[in-house]
Amino acid sequence: MPVDMELVHFATADGGILHGLHFRPRDEASDLALVTLHGVSGTFYTGFLPPLAKELAGRGYHVMTMNTRGHDWVTRGTNEGFWGAAHENFDDCLLDVDAALAYLSGRGYRRFVIVGHSLGGVKVVYYQGNRQRTDVLGVVSYSAPIIAFPDRLERAPDSLKTLQEAEALVEAGRGEEYITEEDTGAVRRFTARTFLSKYGRHGKTDVRPLAAHIGGPLLATAGGLEVDTFATHARQLAEAAGPDRGNWHVVEGADHFYAGHLPELVELTVPWLNRVTKAPVASS
Repeated sequence: MPVDMELVHFATADGGILHGLHFRPRDEASDLALVTLHGVSGTFYTGFLPPLAKELAGRGYHVMTMNTRGHDWVTRGTNEGFWGAAHENFDDCLLDVDAALAYLSGRGYRRFVIVGHSLGGVKVVYYQGNRQRTDVLGVVSYSAPIIAFPDRLERAPDSLKTLQEAEALVEAGRGEEYITEEDTGAVRRFTARTFLSKYGRHGKTDVRPLAAHIGGPLLATAGGLEVDTFATHARQLAEAAGPDRGNWHVVEGADHFYAGHLPELVELTVPWLNRVTKAPVASS
């Protein structure tokens, strides 16, 4: 099925502008739209989510890949400051998805499925668990990490030093200063404020309890080549959603970005979408 693509932008409630790519099957109207969120420092046009969106559009679904304010590492946000993975507040994903769904509502869509990868997979559960929107029919979480503080400390005991450094800077009114994290196998820089927002002791980013409150079906996946905690998290999210609503799968041989395994991911996702949305789906 031919697919049209459109570059779009929309405003958040706090005055920022986000961009996305809207995939639509040509000449196929629908009141249903899927929205995808990238992971740490990702974008709407990189990674496997855009090819996935194009494939789903070829199956009859309307899909928008969107930037969150955590796109790239550092980018201009509002006039008051910077956005990007190094500067975002985790809670502000609520404003980002609000803006995306408001934009799509203005385009005539009335039903939604929200899809996230990596940190985006955490954000979509956090979003719907808090917002509990009746127009969100389901949630898809691909390879969401467990970033709850106790689990993180157990996996990487040295992360406590980074956490305490960030806490001291925020306490001293220096929360916009950068810290370097080397505790998880990658060297990454965040402001101290952002680090605490994502990885602090507050517990907000432990979305397992929220999965019980999304009000609809949840699909969670992990790659077979990822460390075991990804599959554990997928299972725990599905179990929290409930036996009638939660589904989880491991894509054997897949890494965190599902390189070379997009067909398997599509074949897991499409039947689930068909059941959840009961949308007419054209053959590809």
